[in-house]
Amino acid sequence: MRSLLSRRNVLKASAGLTLAGISGLASRLAGRLGFPVAAAGTGRRVLTEDLRLNAGELAAGTVNGTSVAGGRLTLAASGSGQYVSPTLRSSFPATHAGLHWRGSGPQAVTFWLRSSTDGLAWSGWQPVILEAGHGREPLPETFGALIRVEKAQRFQFRARLHDGNGKAEVQSVTVTVLNAEDGTLSSPLAAPSTKPLTYSREAWGADEAIRFNSSGEIWPRDYLPTKKVVVHHTATGNDYPSTAAAMADVRAIYTYHASTLGWGDIGYCWIIDKFGNAYEGRRGRDGPGYDGPGGRELVGEGVVGGHMTSYNHGSTGIAMLGNFQNVSPSGEALSKLRDVLAWECGQHGITPHASTDYLTASDSWHRALPNVCGHRDAAATACPGSSLYALLPGLRNDTASRLADPSAPTVSITSAPAEATGGDRNVGYAWQGDGGSGAREYSYYLEGWSLNSYILVVYKSGFNAAREPAWGPWTAATGASFTLAQPGHYTFHVRARDSLGRVSVYEDSRTLLADVSPTDVAMSLDTPGDGATVQQPFRVAGWAIDRAAVSGTGVDAVHVYAYPADGSGAPTGASPVFLGAALYGGSRPDVAGLNGGQFRDCGYQMEAIGLGRGFYKLVVYARSTMTGTWHNVQRKIEVPSPLMSLDAPGEGAAVQQPFRVAGWAIDRAAAAGTGVDAVHVYAYPADGSGAPTGASPVFLGAALYGGSRPDVAGLFGAHFRDCGYQMEASGLRGGFYRLVVYARSTVTGSWDAMSRAIEVPSPLMSLDAPGEGAAVQQPFRVAGWAIDRAAAGGTGVDAVHVYAYPADGSGAPTGASPAFLGAALYGGSRPDVAGLFGAQYRDCGYQLDASGLAGGFYKLVVYARSTVTGIWDAAARTIKV
Repeated sequence: MRSLLSRRNVLKASAGLTLAGISGLASRLAGRLGFPVAAAGTGRRVLTEDLRLNAGELAAGTVNGTSVAGGRLTLAASGSGQYVSPTLRSSFPATHAGLHWRGSGPQAVTFWLRSSTDGLAWSGWQPVILEAGHGREPLPETFGALIRVEKAQRFQFRARLHDGNGKAEVQSVTVTVLNAEDGTLSSPLAAPSTKPLTYSREAWGADEAIRFNSSGEIWPRDYLPTKKVVVHHTATGNDYPSTAAAMADVRAIYTYHASTLGWGDIGYCWIIDKFGNAYEGRRGRDGPGYDGPGGRELVGEGVVGGHMTSYNHGSTGIAMLGNFQNVSPSGEALSKLRDVLAWECGQHGITPHASTDYLTASDSWHRALPNVCGHRDAAATACPGSSLYALLPGLRNDTASRLADPSAPTVSITSAPAEATGGDRNVGYAWQGDGGSGAREYSYYLEGWSLNSYILVVYKSGFNAAREPAWGPWTAATGASFTLAQPGHYTFHVRARDSLGRVSVYEDSRTLLADVSPTDVAMSLDTPGDGATVQQPFRVAGWAIDRAAVSGTGVDAVHVYAYPADGSGAPTGASPVFLGAALYGGSRPDVAGLNGGQFRDCGYQMEAIGLGRGFYKLVVYARSTMTGTWHNVQRKIEVPSPLMSLDAPGEGAAVQQPFRVAGWAIDRAAAAGTGVDAVHVYAYPADGSGAPTGASPVFLGAALYGGSRPDVAGLFGAHFRDCGYQMEASGLRGGFYRLVVYARSTVTGSWDAMSRAIEVPSPLMSLDAPGEGAAVQQPFRVAGWAIDRAAAGGTGVDAVHVYAYPADGSGAPTGASPAFLGAALYGGSRPDVAGLFGAQYRDCGYQLDASGLAGGFYKLVVYARSTVTGIWDAAARTIKV
């Protein structure tokens, strides 16, 4: 088991140096503000270590329906299988552990982890809860949330692979262990009324050094106006016994995010423990001039965090410390959560009850989210846990009540439709305002979700740059009407503002289930056809219109996605591949002839590329200008697998060096050319069965690629003709190898492989004279023969040297310097050897008349140098002079 200790894993305790420069004035200022002031040196080093099994250790685990080879864990057959690892041991007592791996995701593998202090008494198996949807960006590994392990030094993981197609595979399973409980921190001080913070980063012991590498700040800070507040749970367990233990949890999460996951800081903006303490998360602006130690900003306002992939810009993440899937947070924790929600919403003008569009930084797409939402509202995750999520409506009410201004205007809806069905698409709303100062104006909008998906339909009174309902002169009315374009769940919202700019805290809203006839959107996906096997790049083309449009085609954008699917075309649930935005506006007189001249420029097309082998559900989405909704048409397609042949050497061949490696390789997904641009050849040391031993492979070279193969062209098409490869390989020592040929696809950039088990025969030697234990008189003859059977021509040996090592009576060398007796004459005829191994080995005899040794015992050693590998092999005898 390898203990992967490095600078990333054993983190430097340098935060104390960072804080030492804070002036006394700044410290006194922080104290007056009511924040805990951390003494110099209280930034805590968190010790970390990555524990990983090598290939041999992994193979020593317990398997049931799984197989282990080459450091990979796979299903032995379709269905499911189990694996339990050997014990992994850390070099220090750990307080937390996190498991992560490469390969199949959570749809195909489930992990558990257990721990022990002594290897005798073990904890129960704890499920590894995924860090789903967290982070700055998608990660190449699947990461589990941290588990508190109470000073354990021994760990085991259990895996269940459960993929119906028998394709589940995992590798590089790593248990990252941390000790986050070194030292003590300052006691909590009273937090200021303007910001409900209990512990700053200095107070809970953030090691600021891990936010930096040699190039500077790993995750440069960015700031955007906060529009959403997102509630999470850390899923780390609820059994931390004290505030000090809670601080250790926060430090562990910070280190796991910043170092193990490589983000450079903690992803959350706030963390709240069960004792009602609030901890500062992601670091805000540096000083001077702000409200924290050294004049820096406490809880960065608008700082972009890493708590919800694709939704981090313009949102604040509040994490409740623990797991709240089946239990609710404590009263103290909920009280602090209410404080933080009220502060965030009040500070940033967020209406707690509203749902508005979330817009990506590039303005490339948007969707509606509640202003105060749970992580699961935007990602496929259980976070913040079902019990906590169920409390969000009440928390929104509490937050709105705390923000209420009795002098602000109010608004109430006086008329709303009860239903909308069939062709009755028109709906109207009326409202009444009250209170406030001077004339009131109103902002209203209608939003909705389609009945059969999460597609958003939004109608608004106006838009500002952030896609929010805008105030304007048209809002002075007390009624509004809309024409519904399709069935869905709709909610109407209205709020009031008075002449002093005070806004009603409570929006009034009404929800409507509308079962109206859908709008008349028509689409065609002309190519590729359903079930087509495509070669990349491949053309995606068709047309799209909305017949309800008064002018134009009724469509303004076409996007194309490919969803990984099984052989039937049913999506597997893996993330789709965005192939791009199609060029829209091509002339389609055929469509105009059927639907009218305004719909002529409705064609779309694009060249799609970048898909790996396999089946996909190709989905083309067209956006209606009438409703803002996306409609789609679908096709099942197949991207063919690359093909390779390794014609020579054959499976199990005993090769003589140099030996020819030859075959052909194509990627059938290529629309032109062979689809391959490079072929590399490796030899992996193996056992007699051809299974690699784990020793480092030998790179034999890049094969010459582009040879003519008319046989392949006859099977797959003329553009695959020049697909042959070949090379002359040499330089391998005697033994068994797994010969692997890799071919690189020009379509995907990935390397495909084909392999053979081969044997490189070992060199052979004979020392015919003198005999073992012989008493020799000088000069005495040294004679025998030597060959390397791996040689394709000649004997495979070009030099023979003879040494005598002083020895004791048993023939064991004494350690004294050897005597070089000379280079033997090599090339004598040995028809006996030729009869055994072939005529090329006839001239393999050597001889030397040796003298010059003092009386005594010697180990006589004859060395023969191989022309294949350049290595000296040896044969020895004990002699007495």
